[in-house]
Amino acid sequence: MGQTSGHGNSLFQAVERGDVSQVQALLQRGSDVNVRNDLGETAVILAVQLQRLPCLQILVEHNADLSLRDHEGQDALIHAASTGDNAEIIRYLLNHGVDVNAQDNLGRNALIHAAVSGHVENVNELLQFSPDIDAMTPEHESALTFAIVWGHNDVVRTLLAAGAAPNRADPHGWTPLHYARQEQNQAIIELLEQAVSQT
Repeated sequence: MGQTSGHGNSLFQAVERGDVSQVQALLQRGSDVNVRNDLGETAVILAVQLQRLPCLQILVEHNADLSLRDHEGQDALIHAASTGDNAEIIRYLLNHGVDVNAQDNLGRNALIHAAVSGHVENVNELLQFSPDIDAMTPEHESALTFAIVWGHNDVVRTLLAAGAAPNRADPHGWTPLHYARQEQNQAIIELLEQAVSQT
């Protein structure tokens, strides 16, 4: 599997344009479906970033490897979770066997990336596939703590409703409520206090 050159560059350009017939033609002529660019991204990752589902479907029909990661360890699902309202592509990837709990080089899974980005639609779609909702990075950060720190109230509400632990302490003894108080976000503080009272 090499870096982009010749047909590889053309494949990326066709995906970027959303030119499904050109993607199909290049693959039928033998373009490497798993070719990478200088960032280690595949045409699948580019299709996901640009929300080109028809191009993604053609790539998958030609046996694209959906588990390949870029240089930051991010696979197509993580890119989908970080990009706008991408629920349809998230569903497509997960229905095609992508690991919902796969982590990047920082130990962040797709749910954490969606929480950081504040895309509640993406969070909701990921939750349909039973991710580890309380998964923590090596730095002891979870989707819930990231949503709190970034002030994404709707994501916090969604994660709590789906069963995220509202009072799970990190090794320093900090709970999500500590983070909310540090951020002085009263709406999130109230959401967490209510969730803690119901545990």
